[in-house]
Amino acid sequence: MTKETEAGDVGHGVNGGLLRELGANASGGAMGNVMTAIAEALVATAIGILVALPAVIAYNVFQKKTQDVEDNVQAIGTLLLAQMKSAQEKR
Repeated sequence: MTKETEAGDVGHGVNGGLLRELGANASGGAMGNVMTAIAEALVATAIGILVALPAVIAYNVFQKKTQDVEDNVQAIGTLLLAQMKSAQEKR
């Protein structure tokens, strides 16, 4: 398998690789070919997990920072509203 086809297979994930290989070997293919398909599927899964983990971590960090900003804006709004009410009552 060349690097070009290997990179293309990663995009298909577990199901695409297994279905392709098992479908091609359904008419009596060798057990080694099936094992190769399973190994390719596991590699594709591992790459998918390696890509997903940093993305999930970044998403969670962004969500936390966004929540912090939202909380700060709400606190500032509450203080501003209290100041405006206090200034209006003094009149």
